[in-house]
Amino acid sequence: MHRELPAASILAALLVLLPTPWHWRAGNVATLSMIVWLFVVNIIYAVDSIIWSHNVARVALVWCDITTKILIGANIALPAACMCVCIHLEQVASIRQALTTLAQKRRRQIMEAILCYLVPIIWMGLHYIVQGHRFDIIEEFGCRPSVYVSIPAIFLLWVPSLIMSAVSLIFAGKSHAPPSSSPRTYIHLL
Repeated sequence: MHRELPAASILAALLVLLPTPWHWRAGNVATLSMIVWLFVVNIIYAVDSIIWSHNVARVALVWCDITTKILIGANIALPAACMCVCIHLEQVASIRQALTTLAQKRRRQIMEAILCYLVPIIWMGLHYIVQGHRFDIIEEFGCRPSVYVSIPAIFLLWVPSLIMSAVSLIFAGKSHAPPSSSPRTYIHLL
């Protein structure tokens, strides 16, 4: 058994929880969803690597049914959360809007919750359309979702994640501070 696999997954799951209190107080739904999805996925990887150490036995079938759907949800939830964070950072960095009202913050939180939780739940259900069989078991790694590679699978499972990642990249690029038209003046204090 690769002893580092469960240890690294558990360590990553615990470390990802560290910034939770700050983001909970700030109401950062997208960042909190990233924390939740990464924590759950790392716990799944740790348990899978322990159970299927040096074997591919068909044990814990219900566990595999549940976790493979969660992994499918995480494949869309994490790009969605990154996209929400990048959009919010671009809005904060832009000079278009200086203040955000409570109603605007609430709308942003609701939209982020829909993209980070409801959309992945829908994707978990849509996975049944392109699921070749229940799941695959890979030695040392455990259960993984099975996908019948086809045109619908490409457009259903992979293209939306790529689009959200591209949107994240665009908004991350736009979130840098705009260049000033006048040269900066530096004051040196001695």
